[in-house]
Amino acid sequence: MKGSGKAYRWIRLLAPTLLVVLPIALTALLRPGLDVYDARDETLFHLPTTRAFAAALPTPDLSDYASATTPLYHLMLAPLAAATGGALLPLRLLTLLLALGLLAAVAVLIDHQRAIPTWGAWLALLPLGLSPYFIGPAVRLSTDDAALLWVAAALVVLDRARAKLPALDLGALCIAALLAVAAVLTRQVHGWITGLLFLMPLLATDAAWRKRAIGLALGALPVAALAPLVWCWRGLTPPSFSEHQAGLNPDVLLTELAVLGALGAAQAPWLWSAIGRLAPLASITARGGVLLGCALTGVLILVAHPLPFVADTLHYGGSLWSLSSHLPNLGGTTAAFWVLVPLGLLWCVGIAAEGWHRRDPLPTAALTLFLAANVASARAYQKYYEPFLLIILAWVMSRNKAQRWWWWLGPGLLATAWLLIAVVRFVI
Repeated sequence: MKGSGKAYRWIRLLAPTLLVVLPIALTALLRPGLDVYDARDETLFHLPTTRAFAAALPTPDLSDYASATTPLYHLMLAPLAAATGGALLPLRLLTLLLALGLLAAVAVLIDHQRAIPTWGAWLALLPLGLSPYFIGPAVRLSTDDAALLWVAAALVVLDRARAKLPALDLGALCIAALLAVAAVLTRQVHGWITGLLFLMPLLATDAAWRKRAIGLALGALPVAALAPLVWCWRGLTPPSFSEHQAGLNPDVLLTELAVLGALGAAQAPWLWSAIGRLAPLASITARGGVLLGCALTGVLILVAHPLPFVADTLHYGGSLWSLSSHLPNLGGTTAAFWVLVPLGLLWCVGIAAEGWHRRDPLPTAALTLFLAANVASARAYQKYYEPFLLIILAWVMSRNKAQRWWWWLGPGLLATAWLLIAVVRFVI
C-alpha cells in the first residue's frame, strides 16, 4: 500500500496545477479573436489539413498538405472532424486534452526521484502550465504540446529504465521507442529522441550483446517510421514547406541559449550548487573559473556570430525577441543576449554537473540533443524551445533538496510572473 501511494503521488502535483491552469485555458479556448501566434497556425495550416484529412478518410493523401509538420496530429483529429462536420470546438478541446496529458507526463517525470517537497515540485511544474508557449498551443490547433506529450512520456519510461542499468529493460525500451515514433510523426524535429534510445543499450554493460543489439534495433524505430515520409517528400517537410529546411542556423542556438539563460535564473541556486558538488569544482575559485569560462565562451560566440535585433517575424519571435526591440544593439548583437547566452551556457554546465554527480546522463543528453536538433530550423521562435527547457529545468531541480529557504524565491517569482502574464494575455 505504501509503494502504491508513492506511485500515484504525482497526482498531488498535477491537481493544483490544473486548478490554476484549466480556468485560464478554457477561457482562452472559448475567447474569439485571441491574439496568439497559434491562432494563425490554426487558421492557415492545422484546421485546413485536419478537415482535408477528414474528408479523405480512410486514405488521406500524405504526399503534400497544408502543414510543415508530420501528419500524426492531424490524423488523430481527422476522425473527430469527420464525425462533427469539421466543427472547430471539439478539435480544440481534444488539443487541450493532449496538452493536459503533457502536464500529467511531466508531473510523473519530476515526481519519480524528487527530493523536494510536494509544494516545491508544484512550483517547478506550474511555470510550464502557465507559459504562453504552452497555453497558446493548448487552446488553438497546434502540434507543439501534442508532440511534447509523447516526448515527455518517453522520458518517463526511459527514466525508469535508466534506474535498472547496467541491466537492459527491453520492454521499457520498446514502449519508449513507440512513444518516440509518435513524437517524430507529430513533429519531425523530435527525431533527437532517437539518440536517447541508442544511449540506453550502450550503457547496459551487464546485458548480453544480442540483447543490446535488439535494443539498438528498437532505437531505430523512429527513423524507420519517418523514412517513408522523407522518401515521399524528398526532404523532411511536405514539398509545400521545403523553405523550412535551411541547413544549420546558428541564430537558433543563440536563441535557445538565451531562453535557457533567462529561465534557468529561477533555479540558479540548484544549478550553481550542482557545479560545486563536483570534486574538482568544489572551491569558490574553481567555480569562479567556470563562470568566467562560460562568460568568455558566450562572448566569443557572439563576436564570431553577432545577432542584432531585426523586425523579421518570419524568422524571429518570442518575448525575448520583443524585449530586444526595446534594447540597443551592442557590438552587432542585441544587448540582452550578451548576458543571457553566457548564462545559458552556465546552466548547461550545471545540468551536466548534476547528471555527472548522480551518474544519470539522461537530462544532459536530452538537453544537448534537443538544442542540436532545433539548429536545423530556419526559424528562431521562442515558442519552440521554452516548454521543453522548462521541463528539463523542473526535472533537474526536483531531484535536489533546497539548502536554504531563499532558494525558493526564484521558482516562486517565476510562477507568479507567468501567472500574471497568463491572466493578462489570455483572460483580460
